[in-house]
Amino acid sequence: MGKRIVVIGGANLDLVGRSRVAYRSADSNPGSVKMSPGGVGRNIAENLSRLGAEVVFLSAIGQDPQGQLVAQATEAVGVNLQHVLRTDCGTSTYLCILDEKGEMVGAINEMEPIEAVTAEVLRGWEAVIASADLCVIDANLSEAAIGALFSIKGEVPVFVDPVSCAKAEKIKPYLAQVAGIKPNRLEAGVLTGLSSEDPIVLGKALLDMGVGEVVLSDGANGVYCFGDSQQLHCPVKPIKVVNVTGAGDAFMAAWVWSLFSWEDWMRRCRFAMAASALTIESEETIYPALSFEAVAKRERELWEDE
Repeated sequence: MGKRIVVIGGANLDLVGRSRVAYRSADSNPGSVKMSPGGVGRNIAENLSRLGAEVVFLSAIGQDPQGQLVAQATEAVGVNLQHVLRTDCGTSTYLCILDEKGEMVGAINEMEPIEAVTAEVLRGWEAVIASADLCVIDANLSEAAIGALFSIKGEVPVFVDPVSCAKAEKIKPYLAQVAGIKPNRLEAGVLTGLSSEDPIVLGKALLDMGVGEVVLSDGANGVYCFGDSQQLHCPVKPIKVVNVTGAGDAFMAAWVWSLFSWEDWMRRCRFAMAASALTIESEETIYPALSFEAVAKRERELWEDE
């Protein structure tokens, strides 16, 4: 693709447990437990690199064994970690439990190490950010760091993954400077302050607040896209759910990648949904064989009748 993308956000070690039987809460369920590199920002960075982008990742990763594992695995797929802050405070951890269908029933994240990315540290990355064609951030960053980013970003467009309702609050003061954002319906409600459950109302409200383009995911109802006088709804296609972890990160990466590839919004949305589908159909947080060709092939399979 020849485009340089800077991704700033969380990097952690994922521990994902999946039940082999009908999941029972407050009980011990037989199943499997897997460990892998994770973090919203890190996952987006890896997916982008696998799609063919030149990716620089900015974050804080511990110098502990967990951090070494995360760093080595991320560098192995071509992501540039040259400027990552290596800390003594350990590596962030994400613990997730999936039911027998691969749907998440609960999770705990320990993201305190990302607090090492202070406003001062982020300003020190100004030259790196200025060299990018596009920047992607996740809302695991502190409010001060997010404020510093928007004060130094210049003309570099910034795309945002809100991560969660609680963390989305930190983005609200900067919506008018956001080139693109990917909230779910609940996060969109937090960002807009509206009680409406109508994704169209929420998406249009975000545009009115100054966001360049909005990709609003609404679970089984599909994805709604807004921006540049365009609005479309892309329903989900039936797929086999194996593991939903990382699906949103794959979507975000593919949507950002598609910005440089096509003007057709339906093509962009279907490409991103195909990347998400490959991830959901895989046992891994990131589909191991992810590539532009693999995503394009899955896109053709999912929409071959249209």
